[in-house]
Amino acid sequence: FPPRTPAVLTVMARVAGDPSAAIPALQRAVRDAVPDLPAYDVQTMAQRLDQQTARGRYAVFVMAGFALLALVLASVGVYGLISYNVAQRTREIGIRVALGATRGDIVRMVLRRGALSLLGGIAAGLACVVALGRLIAGMLYGLDPLDAWVLGGAALSLGVIGLAASWWPAFRASRIDPLVAMRDV
Repeated sequence: FPPRTPAVLTVMARVAGDPSAAIPALQRAVRDAVPDLPAYDVQTMAQRLDQQTARGRYAVFVMAGFALLALVLASVGVYGLISYNVAQRTREIGIRVALGATRGDIVRMVLRRGALSLLGGIAAGLACVVALGRLIAGMLYGLDPLDAWVLGGAALSLGVIGLAASWWPAFRASRIDPLVAMRDV
């Protein structure tokens, strides 16, 4: 070794059975072979790999948390948007019910409006992914940023969650009493 460079010796051994049970025997073997060489940082390969991949696992955990938070915020936003839309159209919905629209018609009308908003948002999001996907390509190990299965799965899950979030305002809209809606004029 060059002068003033600490000597480091790495010993790897394949053992039968539990690797952590063989650590004391390996330390004794190193001490018997070279008594002046201290044996430290003795780990199994599983422990070493776990230590090496800890930062990446933490980053994935944090990104998954942010993704879940974004999904919750998106569903709350869709719910708020559809609820606001229903509140603004209460008179119209009341008139439709008074003229003979069924509850199913009202639910379909509100869900259709929500689905159109969702499709616009999903299309805008996919356009942003296509435009900016190469910026995050370095963070995606073994995955293309424009992978059709991943983008399709994300769009489908956002669509399902968005429609679920718009279901409650649609259900409430179907229960609007025409007399109450017209009285609020």
